Amino acid sequence: MTDKKYRYTNRDEQGDWNLYICMTLFVICTSNVFMLQYTHMKSSQSPLVLKYLLADLVREILFFPVWWYTLGLARMAMWCAHSVKDAAQTTGLTVWAKNLFVPMYGETSVSGKLISFFIRLVMVIGRGIATFVWMIVAILLFVLYLLILPLSVLGVFFHGLGMVFV
Repeated sequence: MTDKKYRYTNRDEQGDWNLYICMTLFVICTSNVFMLQYTHMKSSQSPLVLKYLLADLVREILFFPVWWYTLGLARMAMWCAHSVKDAAQTTGLTVWAKNLFVPMYGETSVSGKLISFFIRLVMVIGRGIATFVWMIVAILLFVLYLLILPLSVLGVFFHGLGMVFV
């Protein structure tokens, strides 16, 4: 016995046939419109297209530093903040800190509580150090983001001058 949705019906075949007809008509109509526009052009559009492409390229190059220090900087700051938050969540630092005074395995003896406390304290310190190290890495990446654009412009400038005066 087969499930209802896996049965073959004539309606499925009809839907495929209708899709084939619609796609064929779409291809025929769009190719005819394209050919009609192409044959009715009086002059070449290449200089106009080239003009707009070059203007767009120049605008994007000039706008890039503005984007780098506005939207790009905000995105990088958000990435750094989320990255440190995710690192703390991945290491489970808050969970270990919340359960610092809770005995492990439900141990109620004094020695069990002391062992649990010191084991969790060591884990909190180790995971805190790991999160702190990642926070330092994220801050260094943020500073690198701030410096990479001016340093690359200076590099291009000095290498360009070196190539001109050699």
